[in-house]
Amino acid sequence: MPAKATPQGVSVPASPSPEAPLPETFEAAMAELTRLVSDMEAGSMSLAENLAAYERGKRLERFCQEQLQIVEDQLKLIDAQGNEQPLKLESRR
Repeated sequence: MPAKATPQGVSVPASPSPEAPLPETFEAAMAELTRLVSDMEAGSMSLAENLAAYERGKRLERFCQEQLQIVEDQLKLIDAQGNEQPLKLESRR
């Protein structure tokens, strides 16, 4: 994400596009979500940037919840079947 300078000269990451492609992994999504929260808490983004960051954060949150649900379902299947073979993680995108 390119940085932009505010009128006060403070460099702030540009707001992510809410429609930007989702990360490939749960870990990458969590890292991006953590950065968004930090940027929003810093208080240096405009209202429009905060709105875009919030929208992006909600998409990332849903993606992470879906990934966690997939893993939970797989764990239940492993427990029910006694299967020790790893199951392929499938995205619900």
